[in-house]
Amino acid sequence: CKAQAQASQANLTDSKELEAFLDPIFAERMEKSHIPGAVVSVVKDGKIIFTKGYGVTDLEKKTPVVADKTIFRIASITKVFTALAVMQQVDRRKIKLTDDVNKYLTGVKVPNTFPQPITFHDLLTHSSGLDEISPGRRTGDENKVIPLGEFLKTRIVRRAPPGEIISYSTYNPTLAALAVEQTTRTPFKVYLQKNIFEPLKMNRTSIPSVKSEYKQDLATGYVYAENKLQKLPFQWWHTYPASDITTTATDMARFMIANLQMGTIDGKRILSRKAAREMQATQFRNHPRVPGWAYGFYEQEQNDLRLIEHGGASDDGYSALMMLVPEKNLGIFVACNIERGGGLIEGVKNKFLD
Repeated sequence: CKAQAQASQANLTDSKELEAFLDPIFAERMEKSHIPGAVVSVVKDGKIIFTKGYGVTDLEKKTPVVADKTIFRIASITKVFTALAVMQQVDRRKIKLTDDVNKYLTGVKVPNTFPQPITFHDLLTHSSGLDEISPGRRTGDENKVIPLGEFLKTRIVRRAPPGEIISYSTYNPTLAALAVEQTTRTPFKVYLQKNIFEPLKMNRTSIPSVKSEYKQDLATGYVYAENKLQKLPFQWWHTYPASDITTTATDMARFMIANLQMGTIDGKRILSRKAAREMQATQFRNHPRVPGWAYGFYEQEQNDLRLIEHGGASDDGYSALMMLVPEKNLGIFVACNIERGGGLIEGVKNKFLD
């Protein structure tokens, strides 16, 4: 087929050839999935080799998507940032991954449903056995967001002993974030700002709300229903360490580079090489031959490559994926402003890897 022939001839580390390769994929998938706006950034060997915005941020205003300006929500990709925050505390010898998380908590305790304690290792690999309790996790009013400790007090429900099976739950990173918050005596959103966003110069990145000076740059979230695109209201999550970062493609490029370069960018180190390696290594699998979890990243195997990645989908109208290929020193970030943008995101990922 034409696309495969084009791909086999293209040098995907050349920005012009990469643009010629990606443009038709975005055009076709965005039309097919009714996606108003999308963005991509690609990093390789410590450099941003390509970024581009496609479509519009808002159907009424027709504002074009700009890679270093337009802000998207990245939903569950937030969990990787929370894992990084935990690993920073491990680096600083404030937390031990094998410790009972209760040791670091005041006011909230993991119940003793099972004799084995839940550790940070369990939380970062989603092998803690915590339940996923969906109703009541969000609000349409920013002023009604419940503080982490208060929200978790009645919602730490254990369904299985830790270390037995991967069971993805929003409560894993949220509980880990509370432990970081209490250990550092710093509100978690402030912790992320001071220890990750600022050192990495992710200037347009924030949690949970967009910085006031950039509010006009937030892409509007949409859903395609009843044969038309419908605007969705912004939602805030009580479990925000699992879901609430807003950012740009170029800010995410800097985050990918820092991870691929084992915790450093522009001569600034946010994580030790040892901790960064540990964060990317296989940490838990349900079976040795099945991809599992690193710390904060899940594993995939495709085209004889080991990928570590995290996707995000938010039902207030956003979808995103961050994918790293450590052995190729390569990273890709794709985001769009529609609730179900998987056709675009998976399409870009698969064709690029092919």
